[in-house]
Parts: sequence; structure tokens; C-alpha cells
Amino acid sequence: LEKFINDWPKIVNGTKECVQFLESEKIIDGERLPIESVLAPLIALWVEAPETPDEKGNTRILLKKYLWKAFFTDRYDRAVPTAILQDYRVLRKVIMGEAKEAEIPCFKEYQYPLPNKEEIIPSRWPRYKDRLARALLLLTIRGGAEDIKDGASLSIRNIQQRHYHHLFPIAWLRKKDPNADPNRALNCILINRRTNAEILAKEPIKYLLETCNASDLGENEIRRRLGTHFVDFDLLAKGDYGKFLDERAKECEAKIKILCGGFKK
Repeated sequence: LEKFINDWPKIVNGTKECVQFLESEKIIDGERLPIESVLAPLIALWVEAPETPDEKGNTRILLKKYLWKAFFTDRYDRAVPTAILQDYRVLRKVIMGEAKEAEIPCFKEYQYPLPNKEEIIPSRWPRYKDRLARALLLLTIRGGAEDIKDGASLSIRNIQQRHYHHLFPIAWLRKKDPNADPNRALNCILINRRTNAEILAKEPIKYLLETCNASDLGENEIRRRLGTHFVDFDLLAKGDYGKFLDERAKECEAKIKILCGGFKK
């Protein structure tokens, strides 16, 4: 008990560091969290993180890799308590300079490969409790996820006002291709609920042109706003759903590799 009391300030500080870390990775609420099991080891590791700037920076990069590998691989899809403990022990040793990064079980790509394009395309709608679908949504909001009409960036203050929007609306897509599944993670972005209501079942090119005409800043600004969701304006405007999914999956696959390597983009 005495040790716990003495360590309490360190625990509080480590928890704050972890919260700030999650916010910096654009993880701002639990509703869209792919898995919860990473939170306990992350907090514990931030509690023990070194204080010197260089070492702290290296810890941040390591935990960034760990976070996104946990989200994008099936490491924690089964036997979770055992896997968490195994990873935590080696991560701690790496932070303390007692082990190599390659020894972390979660980092062994031959056992836990990152998803490829073929696995990304069929990912379900992110409202489901589906790890990969939610991880893909988090990936696509890292650019700021600005509303395409009002230009507001996604934040903890407006997240509850955002709706899950079908880039290719359900009704329009089913008329064009009854066999197409509109409820794919790649067909989803988070936008203002009023923007979502105004778009309804309009063809992509129609609502894009309407938005461009309504904006004082014009088409270039709408292109930029869509880009904050990693959505290509021209690809969406063409209205080819299969091509859109294929190209967006390729981009996501590339971004996942970069992110799981500890880099910003």
C-alpha cells in the first residue's frame, strides 16, 4: 500500500501522458475504438516511460507502432489476456533497453501480418463492433476529417454531432447496382449530421457540384476537405463504386504500412 501511495503521482502523470498520446493519434472517444484491450498496457507503459526527451520520443514511436499494429492485426482477436501480458513484458524491456523491438510478439509480421487490399475492401460498416472496420475509420480521420460543407475539423467537442455518411448513398447505389454492398468501411466518412441530411440519396457528382457551387472558396476547397478524409474528389465524382473501393483500399494499405512503422502520415 505504501508503495502504491508513493507511486500514485507517477501513475496519474502516466495516465495523462497516455490520454494525450491517444488524442495525438486522433483517438478521441471509445465508441470508435477498434479494441479496448490495448488501453491497460499503454497506461502501464506510459507510467514507466523515461523522462528524458530523446528516450520519451523513442517510447512514443514504439507505442505508436504497437497501438496501430494492435488495431490492424488479429493479435488480440483471441487469447487476449495472455497476448497482452506477453507484449507488455517485452515492450517494457524494449523501453528499458533490455530487449530488441523485433522480439515483441505483436511486431512479428509473419505471424500477425497487416491487412492487404483484398482484406480491406470487404471490411464492414464501422458502426459494427468490427476491429478492422473501426481501425480503417480511425485511419481516415487522421487528416482532420473536416466536414465537406462547413469545413470544421473533427474534435472531441463535435464528435457526437457527426454522422456515419455513405459516400455512395445506399438508395442511389442500389438503383445503379443492386448487388453492391454500400455498407463498407471504405464507403464511410464522418460528417456533420446536417450535411448528411442534405446529401441524402444524391449521386456523388451531384452533391459534390452543389457543395462546390455553394462554397465561396469553390472546388479546390472541397477537394481539400475531402482529402482530409483520404477521399479522392475525382474518383468519387466518377461514380464507379468498384473502382473507388479498389483505389481507396490501395491507399489505405499503403498508409497502414507507414503508420505501423511509426511515421506520421
